[in-house]
Amino acid sequence: MDMKNLHSIFPSISTSNPPIYTFKKPYPQRFSLPFDVIKYMIKNCKSAKVWKKLIMSCKYFFPKFSVLPIKTMNVYTDSKCEADKEKFNSSKFIPKLWVYDTFNYHASNFSNSKLKILKFDLRILIMFDQNLTFNDYQKLTSSGSLKSIILYFCKIENSDGTNVTVDKLLENLKHLVQFKW
Repeated sequence: MDMKNLHSIFPSISTSNPPIYTFKKPYPQRFSLPFDVIKYMIKNCKSAKVWKKLIMSCKYFFPKFSVLPIKTMNVYTDSKCEADKEKFNSSKFIPKLWVYDTFNYHASNFSNSKLKILKFDLRILIMFDQNLTFNDYQKLTSSGSLKSIILYFCKIENSDGTNVTVDKLLENLKHLVQFKW
C-alpha cells in the first residue's frame, strides 16, 4: 500500500511538518465577530481598561498593537520604575506603555526620559523637581480627565524660555479638583 492510498483511507495523516505557532505568529483565531470588527476594535480602542481586558482575554490582540496598559506608574530614578506594584528596570526592553490613572515621577528629567509611554489618560499627576516644556506638560495632560495635579518644585516653560502662566496650564482641564504647585 502506498502513501496515496493511505491518505485516502486516513485523511488526518499528514506528511508535512505541523505549523509552528509563536507569540508573534499565533494560531489563527476564530472569533464570533467579523474580522473587520476585530480590526476596528484594535485600531480604535479608546480606553486603556478595555484594552487591558482584551489582551488579558485573548493573546491575539497584544502582538497586533503592542501596548501595555498601566493603571499606576511610579518612576523613582531614571531606570527604576514600578507599574501596578510590579518593579522593573526601564533600561531593559519593555513595550510601549499606556498609563491610565496615576503617574508619579521622581526621576531626574522627564524631557530626556527613555520611558516608552505612548499615551496618558491620567486622573492624578504627581511630579517632583522637574523642568518641563509646555509640550511635555500637554502630553501629560492631553486626556483632559485629570482630577489632581501636584507639581512640587516644577518649572514649566514655553519653547522660547518664558514661563507658562497658570491660566494656560489649567485651560483644558475641566474636571480638575486639586492643583498644587
